[in-house]
Amino acid sequence: MPTAPITDTVISPDAHEKWLEAFNATWANRHRIFQSCAPPPWWAPGLALTAEIRQNYEKYLPVAEYLQDLATLVLPRLPHPSWLPVVLKRSLALSYVGAAGLPASLPDLWSLLPPRFAGRLSWADGDLLPLACAIAAPLKFGSRTGRYPEQTQYLVEWLRQSNRSLLVVDYGCGTGQGTYEIAALVARSGRPGRVIGVTPEPLEAWMALNRGLPHLDMARPTDPVNKPIAGKSSISITDTPSRATDAGTNDGFAFPVPTSTVPILFAAGDIRNFALSRRADVILCNGLIGGPALNDDRTLKHIWVRIQDQLADNGIFVIGSRFHAGCTPRIERFIAAAERHAFAGAPLAGSCVFQRRPNASLPA
Repeated sequence: MPTAPITDTVISPDAHEKWLEAFNATWANRHRIFQSCAPPPWWAPGLALTAEIRQNYEKYLPVAEYLQDLATLVLPRLPHPSWLPVVLKRSLALSYVGAAGLPASLPDLWSLLPPRFAGRLSWADGDLLPLACAIAAPLKFGSRTGRYPEQTQYLVEWLRQSNRSLLVVDYGCGTGQGTYEIAALVARSGRPGRVIGVTPEPLEAWMALNRGLPHLDMARPTDPVNKPIAGKSSISITDTPSRATDAGTNDGFAFPVPTSTVPILFAAGDIRNFALSRRADVILCNGLIGGPALNDDRTLKHIWVRIQDQLADNGIFVIGSRFHAGCTPRIERFIAAAERHAFAGAPLAGSCVFQRRPNASLPA
């Protein structure tokens, strides 16, 4: 099928419909060939993936090529090319950077998606935005509330002792559930302040701002009283995504009710270069340190320089990295560097908190 450049997202509805038809026909045919040539087992939820299974899928249904074609379809449904999920951007840049950062195979991609998308190759137009949201916010990335109870307990006590107007920054906020939890803690402390959630994925920031998850809410936009709008079977980026605020909704992905006293801002950005208008009093970075994007020693050293530059005297930097079990040595090296960057560290169960010493200067 034709491939659009990443800067060209304005096409006519008729042209997009033809692209979608061509996409579905191409990949349905390739799937038929796969089923006639590749021996079972084929992917199903819970299947343990082996090198042989991945090799068979890559031979007939290469994930990089599939994601490239999918990116072409998704782009016109987004307000700007920068909103394209990072994985789809990488697929379009393959000729420049190789396959780094892509799923190893289609089954690996499907294992990250909600059941309504897993195992599928073809789509209706109304699926594309919710699918993009699912790719931008994989289930395994941990956006559920209550993930770090030890941090909550620590922050409650720290906020009780604080006597200043607070700026709290939540790097790697995902779809924002934890950020709303933090804002609620600040509100209950009685201290004035504001909270900023930062994520590399613009679609995650959009979902967080609207407290909606199109990929988990069956993609139905809602009216102000949270009822489905009759006669609409798809969602557009101008709709407010369905909200999930009930405690038992969406397998723990429900959003806490926002506080009216603590402003919350969500932004697309990266801990390595995001700019703040003033130094923060609290910086949180959960599930990032030692992970796929922040794991080499040079990058981790740069993170310490950034945190020292952005954190106020006596401010605290809190990390939790329990989702990267294979990255313990990197995390330990990162923690060990705290002293060199004028931070005093203390362990929490599953987390670690660092306090910036007053008047600390950057290390030579």
